[in-house]
Amino acid sequence: MAAKELVKRGMRWRVGDGTKIDIWLDKWVPSITTQKVTSPVAHWSGSTSVAELIDLDSRSWRTNLLQRFFNPMDRVNIQKIPILRQPTEDKLIWGVEKSGTYMVKSTYRLWEGRNDDVLREIYTPVNWKRLWNLKIPPEVWIFAWRWARNIIPTGARVYDRMQKGSENCPFCNLRETQGHIFRKCDWVRRVWRSSPMERGENLTSEEWYCELQEMESDEQLGEFLVALWYIWDQRNCYYWNKKKVEEWEILPRVSNWLKDYLEKQLSPRQSERNDAQGWQPPTIAPVKINVDAACIADRGTRWGVVIRDGGGRFLFAGVRRSRIQWNPEEAEAMAIGFVLDLARRFELMEMEMESDCQGIIQ
Repeated sequence: MAAKELVKRGMRWRVGDGTKIDIWLDKWVPSITTQKVTSPVAHWSGSTSVAELIDLDSRSWRTNLLQRFFNPMDRVNIQKIPILRQPTEDKLIWGVEKSGTYMVKSTYRLWEGRNDDVLREIYTPVNWKRLWNLKIPPEVWIFAWRWARNIIPTGARVYDRMQKGSENCPFCNLRETQGHIFRKCDWVRRVWRSSPMERGENLTSEEWYCELQEMESDEQLGEFLVALWYIWDQRNCYYWNKKKVEEWEILPRVSNWLKDYLEKQLSPRQSERNDAQGWQPPTIAPVKINVDAACIADRGTRWGVVIRDGGGRFLFAGVRRSRIQWNPEEAEAMAIGFVLDLARRFELMEMEMESDCQGIIQ
């Protein structure tokens, strides 16, 4: 990709008075991955500039037009854009950085992602808190987070990064992007044929999820995410073992599997209760994080973390290693830093942390 085209791709408009920005053609909505509105083009008499959507008296968005011409996701994201009391000119900025300032490293990141479905953005309108509260298995939570962030290791993604393996779909031999394996492949189209949910044909994964979370109940959204996880699981079974479930069987299996899981959660086994002995549930937050570190002579430092919900259900575990020989307090501080980084990535705003190093906690 030529440098000029790459820079052009990374630019977007910052809304001032809206007179220079075309509603349908230009990039101006930062909370959407493509930075363009996703609603079908509406035809009305007069200008199609963003200025038409701004009430000049109240200096706010004209909600009647947003309700009439834009889908729920676009409405939410447009209304996130602040309108200044004193009108200013619209300005082209570098849309890959929140500051709007051009940076070489983000240009490289944009170039590196050139074969993805869309530009992977730093802004995200996904309601992660709702995701973590869905009654679905922990492995589906983690998968859904990766899927919404467009980081599932598809054939094309692995090939672009490592130059190994095949970039093609195991079912149809076309290039396997994330959009392809979950929406566009003939195999997955047959899977979705019996589902009432919108397939988000022209949306990114993030936009598709956001649109569904605006419209679907928690139960429907949970079943949708389990279906995605099951589709990916079946894709892997076929990729490695050439075993494939008939397309029409997948969604009924998903429904039955999720039903069985929820029934087991309502009546936990004795062994599961015994596993939780000695662990105390959180008292001030929905999630509890246990963290510990170990200093091993001549082998460096190790630290680990386990995250559970209020019922003691396992959500996530992780470990880190360092060749540096930290002292015990430094090691605990590094472990807690690891926890805070995980919490930021998973957008866990409310959590309770437990460590045996009281000096650091205090």
